[in-house]
Amino acid sequence: MMPITGKRGIAGTKYRKNLASLLKIGCDCSGVAAIEFAIEAPVLFIMLFGIINFSDFAYTEYAVNKGTIAAIRYASIAATNAAIVAAQSGNNFMCPTPSAVQAHFMSRAGSMINSAAISSFSLNWGGLLSATCAGSSAVATPPGNWVMLSVSYQWTPLILGATFGTVVPINTNFTDEIIDDFS
Repeated sequence: MMPITGKRGIAGTKYRKNLASLLKIGCDCSGVAAIEFAIEAPVLFIMLFGIINFSDFAYTEYAVNKGTIAAIRYASIAATNAAIVAAQSGNNFMCPTPSAVQAHFMSRAGSMINSAAISSFSLNWGGLLSATCAGSSAVATPPGNWVMLSVSYQWTPLILGATFGTVVPINTNFTDEIIDDFS
C-alpha cells in the first residue's frame, strides 16, 4: 500500500486536482452576460413599452385637444358669420350643424386619432342661441351667446393594450363666445 501523506503521494494529487477544479469554477465567467440580460431584460422592455405608450397617449391627447379647439372656433366663427348674413339678408339664422363641427374636428385631428374611438361628441349652444339652434341641449346659460363642445375619446395603449383590455378616457371641454348679441 502506498503512503497517503506527502506532496507527491496519491492524496496530494487528488488535493491539487480538486483545488484546480475549484479555482476554475471561480474563474469561469462564461454565460454571465446572458444571465444578467435575462434578469434585466423584462425591466428594460417594460420601461421601453411604457415610454412608447406614454408618448402615444400624450400625442393623442394633444390631437384631441387641438381638434376640439379648432372645432369650437369653427362653430363660433360660423355662427357669427351666419348671424351677420342673417341680419343683413333678413333670412333665418342657421347654426352650424353638429355633423359639420364634427367633420371640422376630424379634419384637424383625424390623421392623428381613430375616429371610431370617439365615444361622445356633444355640441351645446348657450344664451339666445339655445332656443335658436335646433338639436341643441337646453342649458342654464350665463349672459351672452356661447357654444360649448365636449369630446370624449377612448385611448387604447399601442403595446399590450388588447391583452389587458385597458382603455383610458380623454375628455375635453371647451367653450367659446359668439361675437354678436343677436338682438
